[in-house]
Amino acid sequence: MAKSRKDTNGKPEVDDNTKANMTLQNGRKNDMGAAPESENARYLLFCRRMAKLPAVDLQDPSAVEKRVEAYLRLCGRCDRKPAVSGLAMALDLDRRQLSELCGEGGNGRARLPAASLAVIRRAYRSLELLWEQYLLDGLIGSATGIFLGKNQFAYQDKSEMAVTAWSGPPLTGEELARRAERLRAGLADDGE
Repeated sequence: MAKSRKDTNGKPEVDDNTKANMTLQNGRKNDMGAAPESENARYLLFCRRMAKLPAVDLQDPSAVEKRVEAYLRLCGRCDRKPAVSGLAMALDLDRRQLSELCGEGGNGRARLPAASLAVIRRAYRSLELLWEQYLLDGLIGSATGIFLGKNQFAYQDKSEMAVTAWSGPPLTGEELARRAERLRAGLADDGE
């Protein structure tokens, strides 16, 4: 019976074949078969996998639906939050083109069948729901959440001011001049 070799810390040495079969707890492997060692390596691996996706026929609603599902599965396997730019890349679009297809009055609608567009819009709305849930559950910071909401999903900050008409009797030019003078002098307008 062969003895196993130990490293300098007294732990059993792992040979190259074993390293190649190692995975992280969630089953991710890099292109060499071994688990990526850093968070950056995992991000790069995800991006490389996205870049290697073959073209998708946007005219075929079934192909579009399969690609959306494949993108979401890849996000799950790689432990990445789905993103608008990622969905766009999976569909061979850029973020602006995707937004144009899904936004109000987008001019890209004429080039896609209604069924393909419906799948894409449903996926886009799903990302909006995820963004909202991540924000509510504290999984993304509020500043990041606000930025994404405004830039990806057309949310806006609005301030509204109600202007009401003067309800008193009509003022003469003399009365208006007197009130303006009081305001310039820093005195409160007595409303008389």
